[in-house]
Amino acid sequence: MDIKEIQNLVKDHINIKDDEIDQIPKEISYGNFLLLGGQLHSKRYQITDNVNNDGYRSDEFKGDNGFLFLGCSFTFGFGLEEYESWPWIVGKHFNVKVWNASVFREGDDVCFINAIKWIPKLKPKVVCMMIPPPGRHKFFDYDKKIDKEFYGWTLPKEPKFPWLFNSKHLYLSTLKNIMGIKLICDEFDIPFIVKSCDTHSFQGTLKGYWENFKRSIYLSDDDKARDGSHPGSKWHQKMADDYIKEIEKCI
Repeated sequence: MDIKEIQNLVKDHINIKDDEIDQIPKEISYGNFLLLGGQLHSKRYQITDNVNNDGYRSDEFKGDNGFLFLGCSFTFGFGLEEYESWPWIVGKHFNVKVWNASVFREGDDVCFINAIKWIPKLKPKVVCMMIPPPGRHKFFDYDKKIDKEFYGWTLPKEPKFPWLFNSKHLYLSTLKNIMGIKLICDEFDIPFIVKSCDTHSFQGTLKGYWENFKRSIYLSDDDKARDGSHPGSKWHQKMADDYIKEIEKCI
């Protein structure tokens, strides 16, 4: 079965309407965040913040010479100019368009949503993903009072739904999303390169993850983005170098 056949099978199984499916990606873009009253990234940190017609901090989603990037704020380049962030460094190196579909505060659920939306349409030369921190589940039509339960830099110390953050559940949830993206890439014969923003920090508990993550994410104390909470240009250059090496092996 191909991707479209699987989608139709699941659609009929769930009994969901086409307009409901079409609404899913419209709820997750950076542009949607701005429309809902979010403070402009550019005004807050005095940087350039281009938003394309589909609501992403990205080149326009058109043409046939681009790489697709998936991730959270670390791929979005939060607190940095576009040219300082790793997707734009990679794009400049290969002289391709940067189709950056990353969304800050979101997790690998949203990476999968963007992958299934944009990979078949854009058919990028390469898909690069940086896995967001675990536990950022995407839900719809929930009580916004518990928004902090699923998003943000620091998850609650005592979650209302601790079973959502069980290490086994986090493992399976992330694995399904990444394998789903790999399946889409394979169908279109597109190289898929995925890395973790921090490969040594998860110790089996959410508390352990965040404590170790914040200690290890920066190359040094002076390498921070303008918001003071995200990695700076040195870290992004290192990530870009890592991705460039992997990309050169497969194109």
